[in-house]
Amino acid sequence: MEPYRVISNSSGSILITRARLESFEGEYAVSRCLAVSLCLEGSGRFLRSTDLGRLEGTFTPGRFGLALPRARGSGFTPRADMLGLRVGIPEMAALGLDLTEESFAAAATMLRSDPLVSAVMRAIWLEAELHGSSSLFFEHGVAVILRRLAEFQDARPHGQLAKPLAGPRLARILELIESQIGRDLNISDLAVEARQDVRTFTRAFRAATGLAPYAYLTTRRMEKAKQLLLTERSVTEIAMATGYANPSKFAAAFRRLNDCSPREWRLRNR
Repeated sequence: MEPYRVISNSSGSILITRARLESFEGEYAVSRCLAVSLCLEGSGRFLRSTDLGRLEGTFTPGRFGLALPRARGSGFTPRADMLGLRVGIPEMAALGLDLTEESFAAAATMLRSDPLVSAVMRAIWLEAELHGSSSLFFEHGVAVILRRLAEFQDARPHGQLAKPLAGPRLARILELIESQIGRDLNISDLAVEARQDVRTFTRAFRAATGLAPYAYLTTRRMEKAKQLLLTERSVTEIAMATGYANPSKFAAAFRRLNDCSPREWRLRNR
């Protein structure tokens, strides 16, 4: 994959980018555009502090975040492969959209996973690679995404929502998972570390990261496995190093998340 590529419409008012971003900490650049970032590969903690408040969570494949125009903020992002969509607010009228910055305030307050946004952003990128940004599908797809994001302002929570694990407790749990990637981690042990019962911990962890603890652990194991697959270590050694005593179970988990076997992934990426 190219480390960075940008495709724009003729006026430059709508951009879609694909980039392999290194981890970052500091002040975020101020943009005049609405910015949507979709994680394709990689995972890690994310923080953005702005006038809207503190947005904290974990980027994993399929999750996206949104930044409003002219928003000043600071924080950090993980190393990840991302799709980015940038759209100027005035240009939305050309797409037939009667939307303002305020339409997206709710969507900008948390990281989210949404199958529609994820699927359409991927489709727009593929279309733009083949036909540029001049096709009707390109503009239609952008409009679909923006309408979807605006719908979040009307969402109302149903039932009691779990309070997300945050701050030092979340950091401690994530650090523990990273340090124990190759071992048999027990959710009850993580709950004890968080000073919660298993049910409360599971709900709080999911609210913070978008994934249940075991699903998050599996995702991190697969990211570690990809790093090791770029070395000369055997698949069996990599399975052991990422917590799988059985190489076939490791291969099955890898295929489930990546749509290919470890050996196929190695051939494509080495």
